[in-house]
Amino acid sequence: MIHQLRFVIIIFLYALLFITTIFAEYTMDPVKVSASAESIQRFLHYDTPLNPDNVLNAEEGYNGSCRYTLALDLSGESASFFLADYGSFRADDNPDGYNCLAELFTSLRKGSLFLDLGKKRINASPSYFISPINFVLDDYRGYELRFSEGRIMFNLEYFSSIGFIGLSFLPEVDVPSPIERYLCSSQSRQCFARYEISCDAGTFGFAASFDDRWRLGGTYSRTIGQYTEFHTECVWGEKDKMQDVIGVIVHLSKASIIAEYYYNQSGYSFSEWEDKIDEYKSAYDVYQKMISYRDLVRNQGRNGRHYLMFRLSNPTTDNWEASITTLMNLQDLGAFVVPKIAYSGWENVTVSMNVAFPVGPTWTEFALYGQAWTAELSMELWL
Repeated sequence: MIHQLRFVIIIFLYALLFITTIFAEYTMDPVKVSASAESIQRFLHYDTPLNPDNVLNAEEGYNGSCRYTLALDLSGESASFFLADYGSFRADDNPDGYNCLAELFTSLRKGSLFLDLGKKRINASPSYFISPINFVLDDYRGYELRFSEGRIMFNLEYFSSIGFIGLSFLPEVDVPSPIERYLCSSQSRQCFARYEISCDAGTFGFAASFDDRWRLGGTYSRTIGQYTEFHTECVWGEKDKMQDVIGVIVHLSKASIIAEYYYNQSGYSFSEWEDKIDEYKSAYDVYQKMISYRDLVRNQGRNGRHYLMFRLSNPTTDNWEASITTLMNLQDLGAFVVPKIAYSGWENVTVSMNVAFPVGPTWTEFALYGQAWTAELSMELWL
């Protein structure tokens, strides 16, 4: 039944994508329709002492997948409507496909006051790699917000001379499992408040959230000179320890640089991480290795307290994009490196290729995840 439902939804979405391609060229304001479809071909190889000879049966080798997005924006002077959907499915018989209604809301406007009703994303973070202050997007750790799921909410926003004020109430929603996989996730009740003000000294932001615990956060960003932007955000809560991001973005004529330091107080300290590595080394049978591996992966990218994230790329105005992204655990000096090259010179088409591999000794965080290397080729069609 689930596989049949998945098939019907995929056929429906691609029919909708086809219809969108027909009408996209003829849409006129205030209606905007957009869509994308991306084919990803990936080859993975795993090698880690916590999973020797792949005894834990981690998926490796070739796999192909497709992911897509659909969006409709209907804007008016006093009311607007927005819909966004995304999903992914495998090219083989693996039942890992899913679909998500990311946003579906109407926005009512009265002067500088906006009332949003429905499912919406809220991004309150100035950071690039990781965004602790995005309380409404707790489970999202990717870099592309178009592949993130919003939340059902009543959202009130007011723009004034003394700053921006946002108040949101998210009701508790319990969604059955089949619907959760193909349409909408469950959510807990949450209250969320934001305030942001810009002045000569920069842009200051504050956020507060309450669900099963209190969380508070602040952001600050400022443009320095003609080419540099500084930003930071800090979060702490009733049950959560402090998280902090400090970053800088530099745009030069021949290159762009993004560098961010991430502090995660809930991670292992230097001595605790050394003890944890010793514990992993002492795992002598398959069961203990499996427990250790799951313990490691559960907090992937957040096992330590100190991380450096760095990206070097050519200007985004070029048809060719060449970049290298590095994530480093500053406690064991292990890193994960992703060189990438992409071409977008053809109309509505982007072709990219990247490889990813860990750098550093075997007993470091990123090497222990086991992704010895990955090669990926993708082609994305934008409409």
